[in-house]
Amino acid sequence: MPGPGPRRWVRAGRTYVAEFGRMRDCGSHLNYSVYHDRYRRTSDGWKFAERVYEVEYVDTTPPAGSARGSERESRPART
Repeated sequence: MPGPGPRRWVRAGRTYVAEFGRMRDCGSHLNYSVYHDRYRRTSDGWKFAERVYEVEYVDTTPPAGSARGSERESRPART
């Protein structure tokens, strides 16, 4: 733990993010990113002093296959 002084009240952290989204138009979005955070201690507790979002990888290639349920909806009903 840092000694007394200004550094005692500042910390850093990272959060790793993996996001995937499938759009209504059948497109998709996949990305891996990192939040680089700095926190500062206040009388109310630890607060964000700075947050930087760094994208490491992006892929917008449409996924193969069909959406769940779409095959069932396009088949004729059983009699």
